[in-house]
Amino acid sequence: MQRELDAYKRQRDKVVQSRTSDPPAFQMALPVNDRGYMPYVTADQQKLIDRITDSYLGRPEHEMEKMWAELRANGLTPEQLVRTATYFINLDGEVVTRAVATGSQRPAQNGSTVWTASSV
Repeated sequence: MQRELDAYKRQRDKVVQSRTSDPPAFQMALPVNDRGYMPYVTADQQKLIDRITDSYLGRPEHEMEKMWAELRANGLTPEQLVRTATYFINLDGEVVTRAVATGSQRPAQNGSTVWTASSV
């Protein structure tokens, strides 16, 4: 699931970087619950979000209401994603089930900790 989304994001980055004009950036903020989890957006959902939002690039600002209506009709607003997500992700990239993210199930305890480092 994560590999599919990562592959799509790499492909999408190439498309965005190859654009000749600088369209306004569009970012959708996803709510984070009190446990630090936000809904996990699948590759298929991200593709649909990008297709819809890209179709509104260059349009007048007042047409953004139509974009949100189209996102809503496809179940892709932040509130809808929270209600329907099967998986959730935290800021560390940990993907968990809805039960774990909402606290109705405790996460499995691991016997070790993996540390990763990256240069900035």
